Amino acid sequence: MPERCLEECIGELQYLFGTENRLNILFSLAERPRPADELQTALDIPRTTLRRTLNELEDRGWITSGAKQVFSLTFGGRILATALDSSVSRVNQLVDLSKVLDQLPQSVHEELFGDVQAETFLRLTDQYSMTVGTPEQPYAPAERVLEVLTEVDRLYGFMPVYNPLYGDLLQRFIERDSEIELLVTPSVANHVSEGVRRGRDTMFGEKSRFFVASELPSYELFLTPNKVLVTAYNDQNIACGLLETSRDCCLFDRWATTAYKSNFEDRKVESIA
Repeated sequence: MPERCLEECIGELQYLFGTENRLNILFSLAERPRPADELQTALDIPRTTLRRTLNELEDRGWITSGAKQVFSLTFGGRILATALDSSVSRVNQLVDLSKVLDQLPQSVHEELFGDVQAETFLRLTDQYSMTVGTPEQPYAPAERVLEVLTEVDRLYGFMPVYNPLYGDLLQRFIERDSEIELLVTPSVANHVSEGVRRGRDTMFGEKSRFFVASELPSYELFLTPNKVLVTAYNDQNIACGLLETSRDCCLFDRWATTAYKSNFEDRKVESIA
């Protein structure tokens, strides 16, 4: 890009992202034309700030005012708002992805993305969805796992940490004699046995198989017929992020299947059935 065009682009971006008001006005007008009073109420912007910002956006040719001071986007403004909305959504997605990846071992990054070019990686992110715990919703990753697993009848993978939210789910799996094959740590095995009402001696059906390994990766991996779920845990053993994709994502499916199988092959595993 020519240096002058780059400078102009940077200048416009600096202006747009200088305050939330400018983006919020554009996004609000992308929904439908609005009078100034409605914008002020909806966006909670002081009247003088709103008027100044509207004038600036109009001077740049991104909005226009019609009868009764109803503001709307110009054609260029609609294109800009659409591009910005897409960019902000992508940045938010990548921020959430980085939060999840930061909690996963470096080996996972290398195995999954080590040979992937940046352009390919960005295309692949369209196939992922992330659920990140927040102060307002600290259990959101685990709750999403429960939501996905409630409807499935086959489950494979490994659990390094016992999550109490999974207790009733495992009970339902066993009572339905669903197909389960989970590799767990000794601590998780004890929790599972104690948490299932039918007791340790009767909890393991023909299709419900639990295996113990003295050591497992620090992340949780579940494979269902349609989904791959990878849950990252923080230092307090709280599920802080979930990376979710379909089995149709070949790169992720190959990695998850290999990770699942290799933990049975590479570790000393004992059945607790």
